[in-house]
Amino acid sequence: MLQRSIYFLEYSFFRLVAAFVNLTPYPLAIALGRSVGTILYWVLADRRKVAIDNLEASFPEKSEMEIRAIACSAFQNMAQVAIEFVCIPKLARKNCFQVSHGERVWKALEEKRGLILIVSHLTNWEAMAVATGQAGFPIHAIGRPVKNPFVYNYIKRLRGYGGLKSIDKTGAIRETVRLLQKNKIVSFLIDQHERQGGVKVQFFGRSCFSSSLPARIATKWNVPVIATFCYRDQNGVLTTDFEEPFKLILTNDPDADVLANTQQFVSAIEKRVAERPGEWLWMHRRWRA
Repeated sequence: MLQRSIYFLEYSFFRLVAAFVNLTPYPLAIALGRSVGTILYWVLADRRKVAIDNLEASFPEKSEMEIRAIACSAFQNMAQVAIEFVCIPKLARKNCFQVSHGERVWKALEEKRGLILIVSHLTNWEAMAVATGQAGFPIHAIGRPVKNPFVYNYIKRLRGYGGLKSIDKTGAIRETVRLLQKNKIVSFLIDQHERQGGVKVQFFGRSCFSSSLPARIATKWNVPVIATFCYRDQNGVLTTDFEEPFKLILTNDPDADVLANTQQFVSAIEKRVAERPGEWLWMHRRWRA
């Protein structure tokens, strides 16, 4: 009972902050959010060090000043994502969520095998959930539940504003297969450390673990796979772009196929992160044993 009361107080504070943000003129809210990101860059020394170490290893050609500027931008982007997230209803009413190359999604669904979307923590992954849902795509996403049930339900409501349905990570494999067999779309975030059920791939020239689940499902049932990325313009419009479907590697060696396909999924993410490094999650301990 005490824990539930604490959760409710946390949720109430969260909603209060969200209400304040939504009452603030949006450009000012974004400016304040990015300022908070700068403060967090300096206050969270451990995370700052992780970000800088990751960037130095990934971009050895860049100067110390460039590395620190990118690391600070990453913190600012995270804060901006938080502002954009709690403002989803407001942004949706202003048509700030757009899609590009949506026809690739509809064409893939014509195969009647469902569709797997490869997603990353680049720019604003939460915006992609709303944009794809608003476009009318039958989209589902796997996520880790937040401990606070009140906050988690609120987060799911915002994510589902455009129609996205959440899949809890527990029991996700069976549910994913069921949805794909019904010709639905399931998205996977695969750019974080995933030791359990993961495979070792190369990301910015270093080994790390990534979830093998999308590749295992795709190769077993020949499900089409598309990488999708979010772009933010100077007017605050968030565009979700769908790339061409991957050419799945299918041989007589299932384990090798899973590794090869996971690698090509991760390489697609690396390419886009390298283009806009200040909008990725460098403070995450991606390269762990």
